[in-house]
Amino acid sequence: MIRSLDLVDVDKGPSIELHKENGMFFIVFMLLGNFFLMNFFTGVIFVKYNEAAGREKIGFTDEHLAWMDIQKMIIKAECPFEMIFKPPR
Repeated sequence: MIRSLDLVDVDKGPSIELHKENGMFFIVFMLLGNFFLMNFFTGVIFVKYNEAAGREKIGFTDEHLAWMDIQKMIIKAECPFEMIFKPPR
């Protein structure tokens, strides 16, 4: 990147920081490249996670899957506060 700032022409010596737009090109290239690389990496992880989640359900019948859903609902269920601490009459 530093050498691209000093470029002048063929068969001519370098001039210090003559073309600053070349430096901007490299900065923009690195920022956009990192953005697309991170986006690609995140997309691959998301796809692989969905594939693994789909493979997790292979081998279970509909009854087994329904039973697992009911167990998850039971774990998440909470009793309202009013029903737990009812005063005696």
